[in-house]
Amino acid sequence: MNESTTVFVTSILITGLVALLTTAGAILFFYHTAVEEQKERLFEFVKNQAQFMSLLIY
Repeated sequence: MNESTTVFVTSILITGLVALLTTAGAILFFYHTAVEEQKERLFEFVKNQAQFMSLLIY
């Protein structure tokens, strides 16, 4: 391979790696955000159910 081909292949590999890491980071960020929102929603649901059950007991 000549030098221009090596530079081209290297730049393609670096660009692909950057795109892959960016995509993986975005997916992990959105996944983490969704999980945290679900935790909060489920916590509120459980808290409301506990309050409702305590009203039924007394």
